[in-house]
Amino acid sequence: MAVLDATFFEEVLTESGSSGRYVNLSKIDGEKRLRYMGHGISGYTAWTTENKPVRWELKPEELPDNIKPDMNGSIAAKKFMAGVVWDYDDSEFKILELTQISVLKQLAKYLADEDYGDWSQYDIKIARDQKGEKIAKQYETMPEVNLDALYEGKDPWAAPTA
Repeated sequence: MAVLDATFFEEVLTESGSSGRYVNLSKIDGEKRLRYMGHGISGYTAWTTENKPVRWELKPEELPDNIKPDMNGSIAAKKFMAGVVWDYDDSEFKILELTQISVLKQLAKYLADEDYGDWSQYDIKIARDQKGEKIAKQYETMPEVNLDALYEGKDPWAAPTA
């Protein structure tokens, strides 16, 4: 069975224009429909005074001198998660990096819910509420697809047989 591996995603992301390779939540107007592709990372991030992100897998004991203070004047690294998503609006793979607690909490609820679980099995929408905060909600669940059935000339959407 052929697998969509890291090399595939790297090639797809390289082919995309550099400015469009990330989902920017602050630029969402209305709703954005995404499909998580099943692999992600987490760690800590901060922004430099040069407006460049810096990321660490583990929380650093000390931050570099060029870290920009946040809106409250604090200098700290924030927890983040990032993964490859399919952006339905732009019909391409992008990286979704999340630091927003409101979005992370919503996604955690779906992950823990036995009716939903793994985010790669359904689409999500990220939208803005009336206050401008970002919220995530489940969009639709997708039926299981047996792609290996294509090798046998069968219907990949057919219900599995015992």
